[in-house]
Amino acid sequence: MRKFKARLILLIFFGICCGASAQITRSNGTYLFRLKFAKGEKFHFLAPTSVTGLTPKPFHMQLDFYLRVLKVKGGRNTLKGTLKTQHTGSLGGQVNSAIFQVDSLGRVTGTNTGLSGMVVVYPKHALKLGESFKSPVASFTGSSSELPSKSPPNLTTQLASFTFKGWSTYNHVICALITFRSSKSSDARGYMLISSKDGLAEKYVTTFVLNFEASKVIRIRSTIVRQTR
Repeated sequence: MRKFKARLILLIFFGICCGASAQITRSNGTYLFRLKFAKGEKFHFLAPTSVTGLTPKPFHMQLDFYLRVLKVKGGRNTLKGTLKTQHTGSLGGQVNSAIFQVDSLGRVTGTNTGLSGMVVVYPKHALKLGESFKSPVASFTGSSSELPSKSPPNLTTQLASFTFKGWSTYNHVICALITFRSSKSSDARGYMLISSKDGLAEKYVTTFVLNFEASKVIRIRSTIVRQTR
């Protein structure tokens, strides 16, 4: 059980990392999405998360995430992320940190998780309004019989369909709205709001429905909200 919760924290951890910053450039009715960081930048996000089906009663986590840009060179960005958990019941308070690299498309290296990108890996081409593209999202593999053994479900990725739906306003900021949905054993769905002012993710909402067996369905819902500009 504890290992499953730890991997859940990793899921949210890298979800925030990979969706943190994106530059949106308009040209001839299309929009090019790219990650863009500057050395020394710091970001703070809150991510309240609830999980049902894993334990007899739902449990909730309040996560504080801090992201700092250590280096920008040759199209690669080196970042340090620190995730602090609060009010997590039996899990207790934890601090998880990692240093990793991410390129302008959102492809991640240096995480030791085998993940290629958790929130979205942007396509190389510019997107039209309403256009969809494929990108990896988080997933778990395993069966409910493994919970809460020493070998909990593994954190991995699966392809999902992302769609650039248009524009929305959040906290008085005009944002690009992108939705996503997958349809495998780990059904992931949600949306993100990306600021048109500086390209940072203002809000990211995701729900994972993990169907290990007919009798074991785990639902994870997380809402990541940016706290500073």
